[in-house]
Amino acid sequence: MQTSYFSEEEIEKLTKFMQAMSDPTRLKILSLLHAADQNVSDIVSKLDISQSAVSHQLKILKNAQLVNGIRVGQTVRYSLVNQLMLERITEIIKVKTS
Repeated sequence: MQTSYFSEEEIEKLTKFMQAMSDPTRLKILSLLHAADQNVSDIVSKLDISQSAVSHQLKILKNAQLVNGIRVGQTVRYSLVNQLMLERITEIIKVKTS
């Protein structure tokens, strides 16, 4: 019998998700990806942070299963795994802050 609302696997996934969402730079990257698929250079130019910093943040977002990377020629294009999820989170934030 399950004694907790979440299973251990769900807790692990939710923890990774919450950690990924807790950084302002990662939220900015998610916002850019919501608007359109981006490569690392696109993100670097829009956020004015280093390529290595963007790559590090994208790795965390990929590990949390929030973004996908697809190789297109020499570059990797990143996109959101689930556009609707980000929209729902935004709705929750708006309700909580109003």
